[in-house]
Amino acid sequence: MRQFSYLNSFSLLSVRQNTGALWESYIQGERSKYNAYRQAYINSYFWRTCDQQEIDLTEETEGTTTAYEFKMAGEAG
Repeated sequence: MRQFSYLNSFSLLSVRQNTGALWESYIQGERSKYNAYRQAYINSYFWRTCDQQEIDLTEETEGTTTAYEFKMAGEAG
């Protein structure tokens, strides 16, 4: 496994290895701020199966669960 430090890495997004992870973190943070601003009490989870299939964010409130998958434009898979 290749070791790479993402701290102090200011490369263009087009050449970074962690662009998807950065995007997911950004969107999750913005979603969290949005819910806090609305004073919405929501349980947030990350979901992954044993074979590494994942949903980026699930939110549960008042008996309803909503799933979110975050993709940047042009990102496949």
